[in-house]
Amino acid sequence: MNDSVMRHTDSTHPIVVTFNVGSATIKMAAYDTAKAVDSSPLAWSPLFDVNINLKTKNKVWHAMPQSLADWEPQDSLTDTAVSLFTRVKQTFPAREIVCIHRVVHGGKRYHVPVVINETVMAHLVELSPICPLHQPPALSVVNALQAIDTKLVHIAAFDTAFHYHRPEIWSSYALPKSLRDQGVRCYGFHGLSYQAIMRKLETYLPKIAKKRLIIAHLGSGCSITAVDNGESKDSTFGFSGLDGVPMGTRPGHLDSGVILYMVEQGWTLEQMNQCLYKESGLLGLSEISNDVRDLLASDDPRAKFALVYFATHAAKEIASLMVSMKGCDALIFTAGIGEQSAIIRQMIVEQLDFLGFSLDADKNIDGRIDVPILRINSDDDKQIYVILTDEQLELALSLEHAITIETDA
Repeated sequence: MNDSVMRHTDSTHPIVVTFNVGSATIKMAAYDTAKAVDSSPLAWSPLFDVNINLKTKNKVWHAMPQSLADWEPQDSLTDTAVSLFTRVKQTFPAREIVCIHRVVHGGKRYHVPVVINETVMAHLVELSPICPLHQPPALSVVNALQAIDTKLVHIAAFDTAFHYHRPEIWSSYALPKSLRDQGVRCYGFHGLSYQAIMRKLETYLPKIAKKRLIIAHLGSGCSITAVDNGESKDSTFGFSGLDGVPMGTRPGHLDSGVILYMVEQGWTLEQMNQCLYKESGLLGLSEISNDVRDLLASDDPRAKFALVYFATHAAKEIASLMVSMKGCDALIFTAGIGEQSAIIRQMIVEQLDFLGFSLDADKNIDGRIDVPILRINSDDDKQIYVILTDEQLELALSLEHAITIETDA
C-alpha cells in the first residue's frame, strides 16, 4: 500500500471537528486551522461533553455559542454527533470541514493518524472485540456522518500510537509465537492524553520533558505510563482496556485464571463482557457507584474500601513502572480524577513516601486547576505535577500528520 501525506493549502484553512466518543459520552470541539495553536484555535466556543444516559450536556472552558443555545442531547451517541455536527456546518457554511476521531485501537497496522476509507474501516472493525466500550461507538459515528455527507474527510487518530515503539521487552507477552504473531501484545492506550501532556511539558518545562516520568491518567478509565526522554517505555494497559489500575467499572489487573474459571462456570462471552467492562472496578468493589466523587461523599465502609483499594493499587503500579527506567524524576497526575481530586492524589503519594515522594498540602488543591501545569510538592529531587490534558486539541493537531492509505482493490 502506498502512503501519501494529506495536506490542505493555506487558502482553505478547514474547520476541524474533533470527536472523542465513549460508551455513553461524546466530547466534541471545533478548531479553526487559520489560527495558531498558541492563540486559542477553538473556533466554536465550547468543548462539548455530552452524557447520553444521563441526558446531560456540559460546556467546558468556554461560553455557549448562540448556535447551540437551544440544543439538547439526542437519544443515541450517533444521533447526538450528527445533530452537533449539523450545528457546526450551520455556523461555518462556507468553510471546508474535516472530522478527526479518537479511535482507541490501531492494532499493529496504524501508528500515525490515517484517513478513514474502506480498507481502514474494515481493519478497525476487526479490532472492535478488543475494545468493545470505545471502538464500536466511535466507528458508528464515522458511519453516521458519512451517510449524511459522503464528501466529508474523516481521520482516525489512535490511542495506541504513542506506545507503538515501546521496547519489545515491555510490549510482549510470554505466550507462544503464533499468538504474538497474530497481534497479541501489550499495546497501551490513552496515547492522545500522554501526547498532550508531553506537548505541555515541552512548552513550559522542556528540561522536565526529557527526564524519567511516570504519568498517571486517572479518570473513569485509568492507565499509568513510564515515559523516558519523551518515549513510552511501559504502561499498565496491555492488550485491551481491562488491565492495570482498577477503574470505574473495569477491574484492572486480573489473574487470567479467573477468566478460565468463569468459562468453566458457564459464563457466556456476553456475560463476561458485561461483568468485566461494566460491573467491576470501583462499582464492583463498593456496590454503590463508579464515580470517585460519590464514594468520597459516602460514609459507607464499602466506599472507603474501594477508594483505598484504588489508591493502593495505583501506587503499586507507579512503583512497578519505575523498573523500566531505573527510577523516576517526576510524577504527573492528569485526567478527571488526577486533575481534580486532591484527596486521591494524597492517598496515592502517601504510599510512595518510601521512594522519596511527598506532597505540599497547601499546593495540592482540590478541584479543577486554572493553570496549564501545577507543581504540588517542594522537593526538587522527586517532583510532582498536575497537568491538564487536552485530547481534543491533540486530535486537531493530527490533521498535519494524517496519511492516506489506498483502498484494497
